[in-house]
Amino acid sequence: MEDSRVVAAASLQEGWGLDVADAESAYLQSYLGHDNTWVELPPEYWLPEWHGKYDKPCCRLVLSLYGHVDSGGYWEEKCFGDIESCGWVKIQGRRGVFTHPKSGSFLIVYVDDFLMAGPKENMDAGWTIIRENLNVEDVLQQKRDGKPSGRK
Repeated sequence: MEDSRVVAAASLQEGWGLDVADAESAYLQSYLGHDNTWVELPPEYWLPEWHGKYDKPCCRLVLSLYGHVDSGGYWEEKCFGDIESCGWVKIQGRRGVFTHPKSGSFLIVYVDDFLMAGPKENMDAGWTIIRENLNVEDVLQQKRDGKPSGRK
């Protein structure tokens, strides 16, 4: 909470904006780092040829499914790595807080929520580089031109 308040306060500077976005199906964007989890699939997810052949087919779980004990850690590792790979720098001692030296923007990631503050002219470019590796939904522009503006 402390970090998000600092970033929100920074967005109050003249010429700055504040945007919020969510990752689409965040955990499913990452893979489990092991292959020892098996799941029983409900019939609506069976392959057509399985009906009448199997009673309770099981498959190896490869994606970080919500509810799996390790999913959050694998999503965080993928998310933070992807953010850093596109030029964002993790702020030492702060969990999920990044800065982009070229644009002067700040980014906070909390599970699947993204909060970005920076010079308005750099905001769209900041989201574009994040979307190079992560599926992020439309941005809710919290403050541009002095007032909330809704979805893009």
